[in-house]
Amino acid sequence: MNDLLLIQKHDLHKIRTRDYESHANALKNELMAKADKLTSRMSRNWQKFKIDLIKPYRISLISNRNLEVNRQERRIIQDDLNVIFDQDDAYRLHEQILKSKSLNRFVEALSYPYSSLKYHLLLTTAVYFNLKNGIKWPQDKLYLVENPDTCSEFQIIFNRERTWALLPDPGMSRVQFDFAQTWRRRILISIGGEDEELASFLSRINSWSSALAFMEDWK
Repeated sequence: MNDLLLIQKHDLHKIRTRDYESHANALKNELMAKADKLTSRMSRNWQKFKIDLIKPYRISLISNRNLEVNRQERRIIQDDLNVIFDQDDAYRLHEQILKSKSLNRFVEALSYPYSSLKYHLLLTTAVYFNLKNGIKWPQDKLYLVENPDTCSEFQIIFNRERTWALLPDPGMSRVQFDFAQTWRRRILISIGGEDEELASFLSRINSWSSALAFMEDWK
């Protein structure tokens, strides 16, 4: 299977899609495992719960409510996820992940209930793509770039009213493991100039996947 398909499907055991692989089998490639480790650190640096939660559904920072669904909705969501991850084209799969609302209901890790599986997959894919192309992050610099002129689809981590990508070219801010630190140090103030309330919230969210999920929920 294409490596960019594999990296986008490496966490499917968390949502039990058809033909999912165990985490160990899905990440036999050393570079993929490194990308997953780095982006897990980006997601799991904030709001850890000491108890193990048995529900895989994310808690929204907007409402502070668990996004659990009833049995009928669960079936619809599961069918939707099965269709998305049945894709055998890496470009199409990435497009579907970016658009998916169902996937953003799920946590990246049970003990970090504000984290987002959707954005963990996108972050892992972007970091892996950069590593694969010779960027030895975190030793080398990566930047959060808004509405880039050129980039690979696989470097895109957010696409709503604006597009964000992780690139080796200077952009809005240098990527740190802490999202809030990255956000506060941004050079080109984009969202902050348009929505001070949103900017204030983002400056206090350390987890990348939680911050990106929050931005999606905001609208």
